[in-house]
Amino acid sequence: MSSVKIPSSVTALPTQVFVGCSALTSFEIPSNITSIGSYAFQDSSIKELKVPSTVKNLDKYAFARSALETVVFEGENTPLSYGIFSEDTSLKSVKLPSELAVVPCSSFKGCKSLVSIDIPDSVTYLDSEVFNDCTSLAEVKMPASLNGISYNTFANCSALKSLELPEGLLAISNSAFEASGIKELRIPDSVNNISKNAFRGSNIEVITYSDELTELPGNAYSGASNMKTVKLPSKLTAIPDRVFAGCSSLETVELSDNIKSIGISAFSESGVKELKLPSSVDTIKESAFAFSNLEYVEIDDNVTTLPYGLFNNAIKLRSVKLPSACKNIPPKGFTNCTSLDDLTLIITPETKLTFKNGSGFITKGEVNDFSGYDYDLSGNGTIVTTTSSVTESTTTTTETTENSTTTSTEETTTAALSSETTTVTTEKTENLQFFAPISKLGTLASDDYKAKNDTVPAATKIKDNFDGTYSIFLSDEKGNVIDVYTIDPSNGKGKNSAGEIVELPQTGNNSITNILITIVSFMLIILGFSAVKLSGFKRRRKN
Repeated sequence: MSSVKIPSSVTALPTQVFVGCSALTSFEIPSNITSIGSYAFQDSSIKELKVPSTVKNLDKYAFARSALETVVFEGENTPLSYGIFSEDTSLKSVKLPSELAVVPCSSFKGCKSLVSIDIPDSVTYLDSEVFNDCTSLAEVKMPASLNGISYNTFANCSALKSLELPEGLLAISNSAFEASGIKELRIPDSVNNISKNAFRGSNIEVITYSDELTELPGNAYSGASNMKTVKLPSKLTAIPDRVFAGCSSLETVELSDNIKSIGISAFSESGVKELKLPSSVDTIKESAFAFSNLEYVEIDDNVTTLPYGLFNNAIKLRSVKLPSACKNIPPKGFTNCTSLDDLTLIITPETKLTFKNGSGFITKGEVNDFSGYDYDLSGNGTIVTTTSSVTESTTTTTETTENSTTTSTEETTTAALSSETTTVTTEKTENLQFFAPISKLGTLASDDYKAKNDTVPAATKIKDNFDGTYSIFLSDEKGNVIDVYTIDPSNGKGKNSAGEIVELPQTGNNSITNILITIVSFMLIILGFSAVKLSGFKRRRKN
């Protein structure tokens, strides 16, 4: 079929109406058409199309997987639909409706021939994956009215070298510029929300914020793995949450004397090696340096409390100076810091240092020098170290290795002992009940993702969070994170990165199962006993 005429009585083009019409190279949508169905032009050879203003409804993927090269919308407010031009690999030019408010999800996903596009000034939001995998896209005119950029909007736009973000933009979502070709980006002062890994895997080397800013949004540089240097605003008062997460090429950061706090996971998976916190810093939040590449850290004395998971899994950490007012080493404060050989604790006789379970420390020999302690990281233990003036003391030394544990207790009594003594004791901690072994959470999450998406993740990574939950990162073969499950280990319930409810299957017996097993076992015992009695009765009767 090389031509077609639509009767005037027809008002809708149904789903896949021209699918496979490879000989059909041209078609004019008549003015009586008000609706176009999904994949209406799939695998046809139509190259140009004008959409009349009479069309008020476009089903999802209406023009997807077609040979279209040029499309013009004649109406001012024709609404677009989900994936409207998705995988139109020949599409080169589109004139969008002049009063369009939102560019929907995946509108131009996979349009590999699209080089440039003007987004109408009426648009306020670019939804997820709008230009994902538009590998030839080199120029985008952004509207002044834009206030939000969603998930993966410019992901894999490798030809896009620059982009001017408008003043008034408020939010940049997860992976918005992931694996894009942009090298420099200026973030408008109006932006107050940047989601994690917004710049992950991109070519961005320079991200600029106004020097007048006193606050940066969380994840301000998150995922910018090619960024080697950073110039923070001189008036900045706080390092926000996850600000340098994933900035693996960034080796140095200078913090000004205006900085008062360090946010959650601020340096997670960054390349920063040395850090000296200015004396102005008085607050450090949970896991601030966890999973970092830090080697040397110095914390000023103005910090009085150390947070949960401070250096958790900072495997390259070699030397730390802690503040003199430090009274507690928090849970998971130094877990898996396998390179640590120098921990400086400035101690006064009134100081009490508590090494809680999971901190990763055990004592190495006797402690006599109160100017500092050395600790061995070969095992785990719960250790409390105190200083006091006493008349009677009990000393317990616990040494732990990977293969053996030795405990010795020596009790001594001394009259009028005025010198300081050290007591090291071990304490029991609560034994948490998990619905499945932590090592199996990755497999369970992978199976759940496969069942829902028909795709098997290539790898999983499990990370424990300060609130007791576990994050399970699911990645594809290229190492890109395709989803993140946040799970409560006690019941297997949680959410994925889209906020959808997740409930992993249990691998062990739950309480109901145990009850049922007990009941069945009891019934079997009664049946067995009854059978024995009956057998004896029959035997006596026979005799």
